[in-house]
Amino acid sequence: MEPPQVLPFLTSSRRWPSLTPRPRARQLWLLLRSSLHEVVEKAREVPTIDCGSAHSGPQEKRAELRVARLTHGLEPLRRLEVAAGLRSVAQDPEGGRFVVLDGAGRLHLHKEDGWAQETLPAPLGLTGLVTVLGPLGSVGRFVGWGPAGLAILRPNFSLLWLSEQGVSRATGWAPSCCLPVPDLRLLLVAEMDSSLALWQFRSGGRRLVLRGAPLHLPLSPTARLMRLAVGPTPPHNVLRCFAAYGSAVLTFDLHAWALVDVRRDLHKTTISDLAYCEEVLAMVTASRDSTVKVWEADWQIRMVFVGHAGPVTAVAVLPNTTLVLSASQDGTLRTWDLQAAAQVGEVALGYWGQDKQSGRVSRLLAPVRPGWPVLSLCASSVQLWRVRELYSPLAQLPAKVLHLQVAPALSALAQPSLPTRIVCACTDGSVYLLSAATGHIVSALLLEPEDCAAAVAYCLPREALWLLTKAGHLVRANAARCPMSVLHRLCPPPPPAPQPCCLHLYSHLRDLGGAFSSWEVVRQHLGELRRSAVAAAWKNKNRWVQEPARAWRAEGARGPCQQALTTRRYLPVVGHTDGTLSVLEWLSSKTFFQTEAHSPGPVTAIASTWNSIVSSGE
Repeated sequence: MEPPQVLPFLTSSRRWPSLTPRPRARQLWLLLRSSLHEVVEKAREVPTIDCGSAHSGPQEKRAELRVARLTHGLEPLRRLEVAAGLRSVAQDPEGGRFVVLDGAGRLHLHKEDGWAQETLPAPLGLTGLVTVLGPLGSVGRFVGWGPAGLAILRPNFSLLWLSEQGVSRATGWAPSCCLPVPDLRLLLVAEMDSSLALWQFRSGGRRLVLRGAPLHLPLSPTARLMRLAVGPTPPHNVLRCFAAYGSAVLTFDLHAWALVDVRRDLHKTTISDLAYCEEVLAMVTASRDSTVKVWEADWQIRMVFVGHAGPVTAVAVLPNTTLVLSASQDGTLRTWDLQAAAQVGEVALGYWGQDKQSGRVSRLLAPVRPGWPVLSLCASSVQLWRVRELYSPLAQLPAKVLHLQVAPALSALAQPSLPTRIVCACTDGSVYLLSAATGHIVSALLLEPEDCAAAVAYCLPREALWLLTKAGHLVRANAARCPMSVLHRLCPPPPPAPQPCCLHLYSHLRDLGGAFSSWEVVRQHLGELRRSAVAAAWKNKNRWVQEPARAWRAEGARGPCQQALTTRRYLPVVGHTDGTLSVLEWLSSKTFFQTEAHSPGPVTAIASTWNSIVSSGE
């Protein structure tokens, strides 16, 4: 039955009045879910995956309705067929789209996720198209090239400027690839006759002027200009242009416009692609010899990746990461981590069922904006790959992390709330406070390696840090300063006396707003509060007040161990090797209460709720 007829039939049945509210709700929910499924099915038919068609097929609808799973690495998103053959793709982050130029001279506009928007005829015969980013792209967003020369197109793809015929110098002249350098207002043009020309944007990006004469490359019977890349060179980090030319890489000075370096035989065969990784200051080259190589600034080899079983045809560097993508004729798209010097991902290029020949990748385009997909360009298709990240780097610390805590442990609902800090105790004896939002170092306690932490306890509202070293020393530091200052150190008693082995901070906040106010006063006075400041800071429900005596039950004891205890809102609790628990004074760190808990074994862990302390023993 159609959905409008199902509901009256359902509610008028004899069984309906006898149903309780829960079964009725379930029946209505099943009806709603099935109706929504049909609506979604019809809505999926509007987008397109074929650059020449207006509707998507059943395969695309099924792919969109699949259950999403948490993954890491590259995940297939969509495949766009280009019936007339693919010539070029230009990503337009300002317009939130990318443009596909096909062999019939049509421009297909797609959203960043691949859904088609419209198809337009190119204003003139084009064989390639690139996007100009930054302020230069506000008027002339795209640069195209073809037999007629160079052309600047407006954001609506109308013709803004066309190079003069005399500049082309020869009949049939056409660039093979172009690379904009918006920061320097330049456009690099690789020409068919193995020469490189430099153009400069003028009039706010409305026209191009040839800068100097084209540079003719060293003669080679087989080499031709394949790819261009821009990167800084030491010692002054001046931008240079790098060109893949056979098995060599040529370096050009963009300011003097001269060929300054030639590095030959970097690979055994032709270099198919190259890219610069800014995070590790290295050049990455790919070759038909099945390898991906990483080079230092002086062209000393840093590492070689040899996982591919066929010629590598394209590489790309993911922005703001140390990850490099490479596509090969072996039918795989692999991810390499330059920091870990290892392969960290692999997907099959034939995911959509095409053969290896039709799925051979000629170019990889990295995302131009966070959340955008990776584009792999083939002879007659564009493949979109979603970048899945289960984690992202937050901070880089100088040593390995032994202990990790989050403070405050529970998120505060009151406004304004306390900031969230991450406590990292490292193997070199240092302890760092990081901002959970930005990863920036707020403060650091710098001790010697012999003071390596066995446990840490941090009180954010009071900006106090306790550190229990592996040698048994108890250190209290002022975390309001950067770096932290050690207020006092309590040495352990000599053996055979019990040694401290566990540390915990009991914390109970009744008034979150008052905790934030007192934290502001503590930060303002850098943790060194005077009497007047103390009075102002502690006028809240979190002040250190005495409470009624509580009964403590020792684990394993025959009966309750009742002792009077003067509790406070923040209590440092230490476990010892003889199984006892002790509570410390806030300022002096001296023991003012002690109880047996796990005799005869040592205490192994301590935790707490708002009204109890839980401990475990060996």
